[in-house]
Amino acid sequence: MLVNFNIDPDAIDDSTNEYHVKELRNKWQQSGVLAHPSYEDGSLNLISRKFLELSQEKRSLWDDAWQEIENNPTRYLRSKDKFKVALVSESRARQRGIAHGNSAYFGSGSLGNVEWIRLTEINASREFHDLGIQAQVGLAAGQTINEIWTQRLEPLARHSKQVVIVDRYSCSRLLEDRLSDRDSCDNGLIQLIGLMAEHTSLESIAVYSSLNYTPEGNVDRIPPLERIEVIRDAISVETQHIENINLEFYFPRPDVLRNYAHDRHISFDGFRACAIGIGAEEAFQGDSLRRNTQFSYKYGEQMRDLIEAEGELNNATGPDYRFTIER
Repeated sequence: MLVNFNIDPDAIDDSTNEYHVKELRNKWQQSGVLAHPSYEDGSLNLISRKFLELSQEKRSLWDDAWQEIENNPTRYLRSKDKFKVALVSESRARQRGIAHGNSAYFGSGSLGNVEWIRLTEINASREFHDLGIQAQVGLAAGQTINEIWTQRLEPLARHSKQVVIVDRYSCSRLLEDRLSDRDSCDNGLIQLIGLMAEHTSLESIAVYSSLNYTPEGNVDRIPPLERIEVIRDAISVETQHIENINLEFYFPRPDVLRNYAHDRHISFDGFRACAIGIGAEEAFQGDSLRRNTQFSYKYGEQMRDLIEAEGELNNATGPDYRFTIER
C-alpha cells in the first residue's frame, strides 16, 4: 500500500509554500516511498542543495520538514527503486502541456508509464488517489493469494524490518492439522511467512496466537506446554528453508487474547498495519481466498490502539509460553 515517487530537485523553488510542504510530508508519511533510481548515492543531497537557492522563509520550511524526515526513517521511507509518480516543477509541467490540477502519464524506458504532476498539486495525483481507495477496499472471494500478497502486503513488507501478526486462530489451526495428521503445507500462516521470507529482507516475524483447538476423532486434549512443542515442531519443519529471519511465537493468556486480539492485523515496524477481518491465516490458505472479508490500511495515529494491544499481549505471555526460532 505504498506509492514510489520521485522529486525533481528543480520542483523545489519559491513557488512552494507551507501548505505544499505539509501535503508532501503527509503523502510521504502516509503512503509514499521516495525513489531515485536515476541518481547515484548523492541524490538526496541534490534536493538538500536546492534549499540554498530558496528565500530564507521557504528554506526554513523545507529544512524543518527535511530534518523531521531524516530523523524518522521508519515513517518516511526512501529507496533506490523504480517510481510511479514524478513530482515536477511548474516549467517542466508547462513544457509537457500538463494543465493545472491535472497529471499526465509518459513512457519512461524501463520505468514504464510514470505519472507527472506538479509538486504543488500532489493532491491531484491519480496514483495516490487510487491507492487511498484500494487501501480500504475489502478482499473478494476468488482473489488469488499471490494477488493479495502483491497488491496489499508486499510493498509494506519489502520496506520493513519487523512484522507482527496478531491472529488468534493461526496457531490453533496449525495445531489441529498436526494432531490430525493433515498436511499443513497450505496453512495460511506458513504460506504468508514463506512469502515474506522470499520477497523481503525482514529481520523478524512475531506471531501472537491462541493454543485452543478443537480435537477431532480420537485426538485427546493435551496440556498447553505440549501443544507449544507441537506448534514449534510444525513451524520448524515447514520453515526449515527460510534463512536470516527470526520467527517469534507468543501465546498470551486467553482473557487478554479475547480483549486485545479480537481485531486481527499485521503491523510493519510499528507504524503501518493491515487489518484483515478473517485474519492472516485464513486469508492466505490454499491458492485463493474462499470468502469476502474486510481489509483496511492503518498508519500514524491510527496505529495507537494496535501498538497498545501488541504491548498488552506481550506482557500477558509468560516465559514458558513463547519461543523463538533463529535463522
